[in-house]
Amino acid sequence: MSKIVYLGQYAVRGERRVNVATVTLMDYVIEAICHAGYDLSVVSYADREIALPMCKEKINDNCELTYLSSLEDKQGFFKKAFAKIKRKKTLINELCSIIEDGDTVIAYHSLTLIDIIKELRRKKGFKLILQVCEKYSDFEATRSYEKKELGFIATADG
Repeated sequence: MSKIVYLGQYAVRGERRVNVATVTLMDYVIEAICHAGYDLSVVSYADREIALPMCKEKINDNCELTYLSSLEDKQGFFKKAFAKIKRKKTLINELCSIIEDGDTVIAYHSLTLIDIIKELRRKKGFKLILQVCEKYSDFEATRSYEKKELGFIATADG
């Protein structure tokens, strides 16, 4: 049976780096979906300064929260570049273990997710709903980045 997966930088308590406005909006969406009687799997890719393994906790009777692995912050250009590649690969592998064909994925739009969701869609057949609150390329100076972001937003199913 297909499920609803809500993907974003989320935390129940302040133990991970998150934006308060993002958490507030996600709380509202989580409450609305659960109140409507749907089972929901919330998946957070929020980081910490230290390495943490993937873990799960129950939010309420029909909602489970999964924190994806967090890698330790690295110092130095090459260590940061390698950590970024490793983080992307780890997120894709962990999300592939959670998302199944036929699922509905609601993703809180983030620059971090563009390439990850593109890769996931090559591996899994899921419906994608993007929750877009702002277009981040408005803050970028390049036209090519805006084209990439708008192209990604256009791939959503709803």
